[in-house]
Parts: sequence; C-alpha cells; structure tokens
Amino acid sequence: MRAPVTTTAERHTTGLNAGKFTNAMRSSLMTPADAGDTGRPTADVETSLAAPESAATDATARAGAAVSGETDDVATAADDEAPRGPRWYASAWVPRLIVALLAAAAGLLRIPGVRWGLPAGLHPDEWVITRGAIQMAAANSFEPPYFSRPDHLEMQLSTLLYRAYSQLAFGAPAERMFDQHPGDFLAISRSVTVAFGVAAVVLAYAVGHRFGTISGLVAAFLFAFFGPFIENGSFATPDVPLTTLMLAVVLASIWYIERPGWRNLVIGCALVALAVTLKYPGALGAIPLGVAIVTVAVRTRAWGRAVLHAIGAPAIFVASIFAFSPVLITDFAEVRRQLTAQDGENGHLGADGLSWSGNLGYYVDAFSPWLGSILLVAAVVGLIWCVRDRKVVALPLVFGVAYWFAMSALALHWARWGLPILITPLILAAVGFGRTTEWLIARRRAGARFAMPTLVIGAAVATLSGVTVLIGGIAAAAHFAATDTRLEALKTFERLGMTAENTVMDGYSPLMPGIPSPITSSVSLEDGRLVVHDLPGAQYAVVSSGMYPRYFASTKYQAEQDVYRALANLPVVAKWAPSGAGLRVVAEPTSLRRDLDFIGDVARGGLSGPTITVYRLPDAG
Repeated sequence: MRAPVTTTAERHTTGLNAGKFTNAMRSSLMTPADAGDTGRPTADVETSLAAPESAATDATARAGAAVSGETDDVATAADDEAPRGPRWYASAWVPRLIVALLAAAAGLLRIPGVRWGLPAGLHPDEWVITRGAIQMAAANSFEPPYFSRPDHLEMQLSTLLYRAYSQLAFGAPAERMFDQHPGDFLAISRSVTVAFGVAAVVLAYAVGHRFGTISGLVAAFLFAFFGPFIENGSFATPDVPLTTLMLAVVLASIWYIERPGWRNLVIGCALVALAVTLKYPGALGAIPLGVAIVTVAVRTRAWGRAVLHAIGAPAIFVASIFAFSPVLITDFAEVRRQLTAQDGENGHLGADGLSWSGNLGYYVDAFSPWLGSILLVAAVVGLIWCVRDRKVVALPLVFGVAYWFAMSALALHWARWGLPILITPLILAAVGFGRTTEWLIARRRAGARFAMPTLVIGAAVATLSGVTVLIGGIAAAAHFAATDTRLEALKTFERLGMTAENTVMDGYSPLMPGIPSPITSSVSLEDGRLVVHDLPGAQYAVVSSGMYPRYFASTKYQAEQDVYRALANLPVVAKWAPSGAGLRVVAEPTSLRRDLDFIGDVARGGLSGPTITVYRLPDAG
C-alpha cells in the first residue's frame, strides 16, 4: 500500500524527525506535532484505517487521508507551504515543561481546599468516603461498605493511605487514631481528589494535542484553572475524579480510532469500569467507546472486527468491574436498590423537580457564566474547525452532549453532577483557539496582510478570556482560604453559651456544619405562633442560607416558608455573612471585576460560607 501523498514541507519535516516519528504516535502525550510534523496523522495511522488492499492505489491514498481527517483539498496552499504553529512547535520538551508547570500550579491552587474547615466536616457528603475507608481498615477488608454513589475507588485508595499514614505518623492502626485526628484523615481523602484533578491537566493536554500543540496547551490551562474544577477539586467526593476518568475514556477512544485493536479497547473498557466504581453515571463512558468502534468500522469496512469488539466490550467491562470492586457484581441487588432510590423528586430536602428540559437549562445556567462568552464562541469555532478538517478523532467528544442529556433525565440535579459535561466545550474551545492561531500564523508566513492584525486582536481577546479563567480559579481557591462563617460564629456561640440544649437550628450552621437538616423539624407555626418541639427552654434559633433557600423555590413548601418568615421577625442576636460581589455572568469584564472584588474582600479578612443568623426566641412554651 502506498502512503498518502505529503507536501514538500511535510516530507522535509518528516525526514528531520524520522527516528522519533513512530514512537511519537505511540506515546500517550505525543502526536505528530511533537515530531515536528504539520499536525497530520502519520502514515501508519492512516493505513490502519485505510481502504482494503484490493482498492486502487490512488483510492487507497485518498481513503487513508480521509480517515485521518485530512484531505489534499481541505488545506490551502498556505497550509501546505509552512508547518502550523510557532517555531517551538517542533520541540517536545517545551510543551511538556509548560504542562508540568500548569499541573503543579493546579495542585497548589487546590491546597486551600484540602485544609478547608479542618478538623470540622463542613461538606455533607465527605463522610461516605472517610467512614467507609476507616470501616474497611477496621475490618481488614478491601470491600467497601457503602453503595450510594458508590465511591468505591476513593474508599479503597483512602483506606490504603490511612493505614500507611497512621503507621508512619502514630505507629498505630488507623481505626484507633481516626477519632483522635479526623482532620488528618479527611485531608488524605481530599488529597486523592486533588491528585485526580492534577491528572486531568495532563490528560487534557493529551486530548487537545491531537488537534495541535497549541490546542493541547490551552486545554491543559483550562483544566488547571477552571473555577468549577477548583470549587469541587478538593472535596472527598467523586465528581472531579469521575471527570478525570471520563477524560481518560475520551483519550482511550481517540487511541482506538488511531489504532483500532484489542489493547486500546481493553484500556477503554477498564477505564469505564473504574469510573463506575466511583459513580454509577460513569457507565456513560461507553458512549465515546461505542462511537469509536462505529467510526472505525464505517471507515475501514472491517465489520467483522467491529462486531467482535462490540460483543467483547461488555464482557471486558464486567470482568473489570469484578476485578476492581467485586461487591458491585456479587451484591447487585443493593446496587439496583440505590439506583432506583436516588432518582426521585423527593430525594433531597427542597428538591424543585425540574423537567428534563428544565434540567438541561439548569446545567447551561450553572456553567455558561464560568465559560464566558469568549470560551463559548471559541467552542463553536473549534467545532467548525473539526468539521472543516474532518477530524474523526473529535467524534468521541460527543460524550459531553450525551452526558448532559442523560443527567438531565434525572429528577434531581446538582451543578457538581454535571462536571463531566464540561469536557466537550473546554476541549472544543481549546481547539478553537489553537487551530485558529495556527491558521493565522500560516497565513502570515504566506504574506496575508490581514493575518498580523487579526493575530493581535485575537491575542487580546484570548488574554481577556485566559485572565478571567485564571482569576476565577484563584477566587474559587480564595473561598477555601477564607474563614468559614460557621467556624467564625462558634466564637460568639461560646460567649453566649449557645449549645444544642438551648438552640434550635438549621443544618449547615455552626453546631451542625455538615448536616442538611431544616429548622422546621424542630419549630412549627401554629395559629401564627412559633412553637418549639422537644426542646423546652430553647432560647435561640439559628438559620443558614445553606438550607432555607431550598424552600423558596416552590410553592409546595408554603408551611416551611411561613416558619422562616416568622423567624425573620424575631430580634436578631448576631449575623455572619460571606464576602461577595454578585453573581457571575457570561460577560468576562463583569465576572472578572466580581472575582477581583471577592479576592480583595478575603484578603481584608472577609468570610466565606453560608449566611448565619441567630434569633432570640420568645417564650414558645
């Protein structure tokens, strides 16, 4: 089979780098860009997806180019005359050094979250992993005791680290030291999440690099500093680790498109199984793998291999689940019970029960202010480039859309549940920035007069977007660096002698910092009069903005709303409010100003967390 026709510039570059060209394609972090190529796939990748040997020679060459995502009629003369990107584009170590620095910065920016509120447990979901891990250590078992999300991978990693840390630091078993040093063990579990977040930076570069070095670097930057990843990147919860594994599945799917075979299929299926041990929606990782199998089958007409791989993939997945967490197979009845119990309108206090379309809009509203108008436009531009360049390796990015649709079908919704959705717009935005930059550089070298002014304007726009992302990430970290209102209020509680014996309270308040319990379970309104139940002599009522807003989103909580309104008419003893400068919006200058104001407030001693208000109760009888 004759290799696809290359341009003069491609032959020249390939000749200079022939020694490392093949190795570059086999590296998880290298594409032809590392080898000094123009960004087009190598001949062996093209022929692996080319037409059968019986096809005519010219048709074979064309098929190879088409499958790789490039055809001679796509690129213009300017593209053929000069390699894409700046001169350091041909260097492998410079981009890798930049990625290493970005990963280190991402880790440092997540450290305040690891220390947040310790030793108090301010997050309501972290106990699942910490308690599960310590129960495993106490039972000398590697079988997780809980199935709710199911969080098994994090429990398993945590129990291993707990045992090692406890022996090294205290010379005693972890189960004996856990209650004495709960903050230490919680910090360990949070550090596991940080490690996954840092790994996502490297994986983002590997995925983005398939579209060019600049695209890879932009993707690494976005995953390092994007606010929602930092907001959730230090909790002992599965959402950021799941996002990282889904990104790894997308990369494995791209590998399969580049080199279809059992090895890459096994890697992809094992990653999906590992994701399921973190959180059940990880099973949606099968979508990009399925897309990859179908894509290769259509391109190569190797239907027998496609059928064999399609049949083998579920078997590999189940075997991997059994290897990673056998109880998910042996106790499948509990898994099924958890799956059916969690999808309900009344699954949590104050659930608003949005429809499928309402949930779709919810995730758009949650993430579009963080993306901003520039990144949103860049994502559209990136999609256009993928279509124009016929980049079949972009097809696994359909995952983000599929995940968005699937998660919106659930009755419940939280912004953190949708973090994997962000994989698609962020990678496409990186492609939009990177591919447009490469195109303009090629035009400038070809003598186009518009290229340089356009590059300058584009650089200014990209800088505004990048600074907004960076400052947004710093603001997210500042939230954890600031003292939480629940902890600050404890000083006043001690001075006033406020305890659980004389205070009725909301959850997410100083005496119940990580428990989602409403004050309405202790207080009711009868004949216009507040009545306290089961706590005679109560003097104080504490409400938290972490609880009561849930009840004001729907008229079905009228009774609870009336209780909170009645409490608001009582004398205020003390109040603590977090720093803040308004909501984020898609306009970058407004969000940038908001984040800078918040960082400044925190630097001057401002607080973070929910608004806490203490009322003095009348004689409720």
